[in-house]
Amino acid sequence: MRSTSTCVDVRRPDARTFRRAGREGAARLACLAAAGLSFLLAALKARGQDYDFVKIADTSGPFASFGDPSINDAGDVAFAADLDGGRQGLFVFSGGAGRRVVLSGDALDGSLVTNVVFGREGLNDSGQLAFHAQLADGRTAVFRATPRRADG
Repeated sequence: MRSTSTCVDVRRPDARTFRRAGREGAARLACLAAAGLSFLLAALKARGQDYDFVKIADTSGPFASFGDPSINDAGDVAFAADLDGGRQGLFVFSGGAGRRVVLSGDALDGSLVTNVVFGREGLNDSGQLAFHAQLADGRTAVFRATPRRADG
């Protein structure tokens, strides 16, 4: 004999009826999961309206693709990117302006950069960036880049 269990979708006042053949606990769990998912989806959809969006970069310009971005408490955003011309680099968006930090082909530590790798935790609240770079002389090294102050 099959019994029915009623679940209410939290987004709508009308009730849904589910058939259950197993134990009552499993049916209750299914009802709670369905109601919880409905609530979570409705909450996520509503929360997106509470944000202002600022485009940092896109692929309509020199960028071909992006790595994971990193953001600090000042709102600075750093990211690695591949460029349309085949080079790659590390970039920072700060104070409404974008800046190049390092590109493949740049001189660094007595050699030339061939590859840059940046992680999403690579930007701190002082604006410093930690990254590792592969160099043309065969070395791989970890670097910290500190922004120069405008007054010095």
